[in-house]
Amino acid sequence: MFSINPLRFFRRTQAVVAEAYRGASKMGKGKKLKSSDVTADFEKFENFFYQDSHVFGIITCIADSMSESGLSFVHPDRDTSDQANNMVSEYEMDTMISELTVANMVFGNSFIVLDPTNPDFDFLEQLSPRYIAVQKDPDTGRHNGWKYNEGATVASLSREGLLHIPLNRLAGSTWGTSPLQPLTRMLDLKSNIEVNLDHLVTRYLVPRYVYLLGRQGTSVPQEVIDDFAKSLADPAAAQDQVFENNLEILTMGTQYKALHVGYILDYVHQSVYTGLAFPDSFHVAAGSTESTAKIQSEIFNKKRIGGLHKVYTDPVKQILAAIFDKEGIRYDTIPEPKWGQLSQASLESRIEYISKLAGIVDSEGNRAIDVPAIQKLVKNELGI
Repeated sequence: MFSINPLRFFRRTQAVVAEAYRGASKMGKGKKLKSSDVTADFEKFENFFYQDSHVFGIITCIADSMSESGLSFVHPDRDTSDQANNMVSEYEMDTMISELTVANMVFGNSFIVLDPTNPDFDFLEQLSPRYIAVQKDPDTGRHNGWKYNEGATVASLSREGLLHIPLNRLAGSTWGTSPLQPLTRMLDLKSNIEVNLDHLVTRYLVPRYVYLLGRQGTSVPQEVIDDFAKSLADPAAAQDQVFENNLEILTMGTQYKALHVGYILDYVHQSVYTGLAFPDSFHVAAGSTESTAKIQSEIFNKKRIGGLHKVYTDPVKQILAAIFDKEGIRYDTIPEPKWGQLSQASLESRIEYISKLAGIVDSEGNRAIDVPAIQKLVKNELGI
């Protein structure tokens, strides 16, 4: 059923991934790229998320990790930082960041409404990139807003009123690039294999029996064949079949030969982990040592999640500024977001480190580090 040359398959996959990256900068809502094979299709990406267990699990894990340790804000003015942290709870900003991350991991773009006076959408409502197109100034041809078109809802939004958070945006492109873009062929292949496996398992994994009635060169009346079929379909309990004519029984099945596609699926799964920058030890830890899993987890937290935190720092500040404006909260500068909290062990070790530095004095009793320097160190190390 599956006759695949692994070397040819691997080379073709490399070519497809390279082709996808070259075309990704031209991505639009379902717009076809120059290649006849690769498309940036938001609807397909959404289907991958809902229908592929690996994609769903990896993306939701990344999204949950974004705010797993909590989101907080720091500001020189204690009242301002307290108000900001109150807004985190009131507007459920942790959940908001996770949901925006899901959109970015699926579509490469996320959108959230910042205009509380917009008549078409709620304040902080998240809009699907599937229904958004770039709106350009008719005179200059430059991007000046967004057009939303879903069913009966057609609306225009300004660039200030709709916050766009792109991910993996290439130079010259308005749109971000979905991490699923270069995985399209792999995920299509996986889907095809799974569909075929379902057919094979349903039809052939359990052997079917072929009954040959009658002697060679003779025929059996159709009514005899019909009666025999009925007796097989609905036999009495513990009934043995007894027939007058000769009976030969053959079996039909794959003997598992057509089901050996595991190595292909392993390659596809590894491609999904690699493309989404996700540690494979999280799900296939059976072949991973504890040290390998620990290293992968540390890289994941610092690189993958840490990189997304940097992407979201300015958008989160814009969201908080919109909340402050709506609530009438005065501020000179917007508080800075802090992702997660220090563990107790890490907190104690850093306090001890700072205390030792603060206590160092020279032979004349002067501090090696003055008070402003200590204050700056405390702010940088502890976020206070």
